[in-house]
Amino acid sequence: MNKKLSLVFCVYLLASICHAQVVGSEYIHIPENRPVIGLFPSTNTITIGDIAHEAKFCPEESDYVCFEVKELKFATPRNPKDMKSWMYDGERYKVTRRFSTRDSHPAWVIEKITGLKMWFLWSSHNGLMMFAENRDKHQSGVYMPDGFCGFAASKGCESLSKK
Repeated sequence: MNKKLSLVFCVYLLASICHAQVVGSEYIHIPENRPVIGLFPSTNTITIGDIAHEAKFCPEESDYVCFEVKELKFATPRNPKDMKSWMYDGERYKVTRRFSTRDSHPAWVIEKITGLKMWFLWSSHNGLMMFAENRDKHQSGVYMPDGFCGFAASKGCESLSKK
C-alpha cells in the first residue's frame, strides 16, 4: 500500500510540475466566435483553437520579442522607444502611434507592412495587448488577451494581475 501511495504522489507531483511550466497567454477573438489563440513559449507552441502548432519564439536574452507560426508573425524590439520602423526576418514593422496606458506605461501601435498585414498594440509593461489581421482589405476583428497581461508582459504586470 505504501508503494502505491508513493507512486500516486509521484505522478501527481510530476503532473503539477509539468503543468506549472506551461505558461502562456491566450487571446480571444472579438467580435466573432473564432478559436482562441494561445502563445506558449515554454513549449514552443501556438494553439489555434484546440490544435497546437510548433512555433518559433525569440529567446529571453534577445533584443527582440517575437513569435512565428505559419503566416502569423510578430517581432518588436523589447522597448521600441524612439524607433519608427524596423525589419525582422524579412518583415517590415512600423510604429503608427505612441501613447501611455491608463497606468502610465508607454505603448505603441505597430503595423506589420509585409506578409499578412497586421496591427499590434504593444507595451513593454503589459506585453502584447491586442493584435488584428487584415484579410481581403477588411479588418477581421481583433484578438485580446484573456486576462490582464499579454504575451511577454513584464514581471511587474504579472505580479499585479495576481492580486
